[in-house]
Amino acid sequence: MPAEPAAIIFDWDNTLADGWAAIQDGLNAAFRHFGMPEWDREMVLGNVRKSLGESFPEKFGDQWEKARDIFYLTVQARHLEVLRPMPGAAAALRAAVALAPLAIVSNKHGPLLRA
Repeated sequence: MPAEPAAIIFDWDNTLADGWAAIQDGLNAAFRHFGMPEWDREMVLGNVRKSLGESFPEKFGDQWEKARDIFYLTVQARHLEVLRPMPGAAAALRAAVALAPLAIVSNKHGPLLRA
């Protein structure tokens, strides 16, 4: 018989939560500021592959830090309004909590994740 787990660890983005709308809002705020065309959800999903630190210098050149600040201010202001659970996430958490303590791991900024 398999041993019971000591803990069950979930990833946050795209496992428990769909945060793409907040990313889209942040990107579009930066794009608007710099007079660039905005992206719809399909474009965000199709184009976001690199970290902000890698992609923003490519997109915004020497103004990438200003774009980063706009992005994060917008995400912080809106993420709780647009955050949605992934399908099945609530059921998975209910089932898992009966088996072991739960934890979440993420590379998301701590204050955003804790909120």
